[in-house]
Amino acid sequence: LHQKWDLYIPFIEQSIYISNQGLCALIIPYQYLNHTYAKLSREFLVKENTLWEIVDLSDLKVFD
Repeated sequence: LHQKWDLYIPFIEQSIYISNQGLCALIIPYQYLNHTYAKLSREFLVKENTLWEIVDLSDLKVFD
């Protein structure tokens, strides 16, 4: 089974790995939170790390 995936997923996981249990804060696309192709990555974040907060910035224009 071939599923869609986005390049930001390996960047998220690599950022956490590089931080070596330090603090890692990222601005990521909203799709990461609700698409099935990111499910394993989300599970990794929740089970293997301490997730402090998710902030929905969809009402703000973060980047021009």
